[in-house]
Amino acid sequence: MKLVRDNERRSVLFPLRWHHPGCGDEPALARDFSSGGVFLTPVGAGARAVHSGDPIWLGVDEESEPLSGTIRWHGWSNTHKRAGFGIEFDERSKSAAEHLQERLRRVRF
Repeated sequence: MKLVRDNERRSVLFPLRWHHPGCGDEPALARDFSSGGVFLTPVGAGARAVHSGDPIWLGVDEESEPLSGTIRWHGWSNTHKRAGFGIEFDERSKSAAEHLQERLRRVRF
């Protein structure tokens, strides 16, 4: 299991939707973001169904391509002072994540 980040993440706070085989479409907040992954905090009960290694899909907005990745860990984050998921994006999603990261650089959080 990979626990070390390869990309520097930027602190953010924006809503998104996540989908996992164990639950439906659920709301969440992204707390930090990079072209390689994201930390999100779920809003709702679906978080109980996830496990490290599970696939996950994220929808940000109509302008952005959906992102797919793997849950690398879930639980309490001392950095964020809350529970959430650490997600690594799949290779095919990294380009879309880079475009989204460029858009996020222009926004103040």
